[in-house]
Amino acid sequence: MASKYDNYVKDLVILLKERAEEAVLQAEASPGDDFASGRALAYGEVLDLVANQGEAFRISRSDLGLADFELVAFLTRFRR
Repeated sequence: MASKYDNYVKDLVILLKERAEEAVLQAEASPGDDFASGRALAYGEVLDLVANQGEAFRISRSDLGLADFELVAFLTRFRR
């Protein structure tokens, strides 16, 4: 049975990924908008930090809900 902490982290990652996706869509729709690009970049860095800290604590990316997340691929979506 998952602990409340497991559920919290998994739910938080889901919410961060959703907001990151929204930020990328906004950045794509607003070329030249530095704020929108910076916001998307910040979400990418947060997700990357969560993934890296998970690895440091021997928590797999899949356990965190980040098996499909790669920072470089994320960033190239709106940096064209």
